[in-house]
Amino acid sequence: MLSIRFLPDEDGDGIVDPETTGFSGTVDELRSTIEALDIGGSWWMTEATRYRPSPGQALPSLGYRVMDTLEFVSAVPSGLPVPWNDGWFRPDYMAILTDADVCRWVDDLGVREVWMWTQHHGTIEPAESNMWSPFGDISNSERTDDLPPCGHSYTLYNFNFTRGVAEMLHNHGHQAEALFGRGDPHLFWDEFVGERTSEGGLVEPYRCGWTHTPPNGLAHYDTFSDRSVLSDCRSWKPAGGSLSEVSCSTWFEAIFGEPDCFDDGGLAFTVWWLQAIPGRGNGLTWDGTPLIDWWMLFADLESVTAGPSWLLDN
Repeated sequence: MLSIRFLPDEDGDGIVDPETTGFSGTVDELRSTIEALDIGGSWWMTEATRYRPSPGQALPSLGYRVMDTLEFVSAVPSGLPVPWNDGWFRPDYMAILTDADVCRWVDDLGVREVWMWTQHHGTIEPAESNMWSPFGDISNSERTDDLPPCGHSYTLYNFNFTRGVAEMLHNHGHQAEALFGRGDPHLFWDEFVGERTSEGGLVEPYRCGWTHTPPNGLAHYDTFSDRSVLSDCRSWKPAGGSLSEVSCSTWFEAIFGEPDCFDDGGLAFTVWWLQAIPGRGNGLTWDGTPLIDWWMLFADLESVTAGPSWLLDN
């Protein structure tokens, strides 16, 4: 990834403007905060691409690292208006990434993700994910074609520097939904996620759920509920895996090594859910056709889009 950081200090006194950013502290403190989040997010995202891991097993599909960082001490420039929030604006992604020469990073140096750090405060509302690809903007955004076009696809994640690693993983979860849902809507939404109600909850038979709602969830963000249900997510395959009881203790035990549940911002569930995504060496088939490593859509979208399904080895 390329990390782009906005550390607004326009009067040069070393203090970040709290009224503009919602962050109280020095530029050095904000820089240290973002550096820690880059490290933590990189580690957790690499772990999240381990397919059904057990101790000492399951190599990750992707390895995340920060290739370089760019810092701006100026205010975040406003770009396009947010369609559903009057008076709020996205950052000017076209100008920022053009100034950063993003296509050099993407096409010449192999960057696949840009992690941009700004506030979600005042009149600035970040897009959780944004994408340029020859297939269009496949992302969790309003998809307004607001990124510089390059020779290879890339994804921008605009993180809020007053939040944490859980929200970083959450953004990646929504990007996974956008990509895999575009790649094969039936296989992903119907077979992997499972049937959804209009309220966002899931109905039986429970499968894996989605970023907002785990298999046992009754509402959005219900990721630390101890409600126990039968789900096939731990042994998921398209035609149906074996059912087992799951609750918040399932993902807290798997990710943190402790079954006690608490409000962790959804981190444990999101990592557990991402690790259920068919990854490296999954060995699964759908109607006799092998499933690819779905994480390849993150790494090299252009190489896996042949055929009617992007998720199958057509």
